[in-house]
Amino acid sequence: MARTLSSISFSTFRTSALTTIHLVCVEVAALFYSLIESAKLGGVEPKAYLLHATRAALASPGTVTLPHALLTS
Repeated sequence: MARTLSSISFSTFRTSALTTIHLVCVEVAALFYSLIESAKLGGVEPKAYLLHATRAALASPGTVTLPHALLTS
């Protein structure tokens, strides 16, 4: 079966899109791993830290909450 230009273009686009999605997923996973490990090193329960940081960021976009902030509140 002969491949047409449109099938080659779609295949290339699909591969490119899947690679991009995969890279974004890897970056998000690395971010969460870093946040969880930072909380553990700071002596804070990771779930509580992620919930607190998420709520603070939603209430005030751009807010950065570090794990030690939970130890004083």
